[in-house]
Amino acid sequence: MGILSLVPFVIFIAVIAVLAFVFARLFDRYARGIGWVWRAVLAALLASFIPTAPGFLYFSMLLPGESLTFVDFVPLLIGWAVFALIIGFPVAYFVTRKKVREREQSISPTTFE
Repeated sequence: MGILSLVPFVIFIAVIAVLAFVFARLFDRYARGIGWVWRAVLAALLASFIPTAPGFLYFSMLLPGESLTFVDFVPLLIGWAVFALIIGFPVAYFVTRKKVREREQSISPTTFE
């Protein structure tokens, strides 16, 4: 079993990190009206939701005859938030902050004088 059992978890982490990077870049390009911190938060939440969405779908279709309550989804919501906080947000934060810094440096202060 050894180290090969960690491969799916590493792939899952890499998928969330790559999605956070992509969403942060997309939000930086197309949603500049939103503050850069909120863009990073949205990118992290969306990046962690996509890999966990099959769990939500599977769990909601698991027992079609019974009514599901909010308590049934709490473990999935906690996992979603933890993945967003630990993996997605640092990636999206650094990407978004780097793009904001590059944009601020490219504007010369003497342009409009």
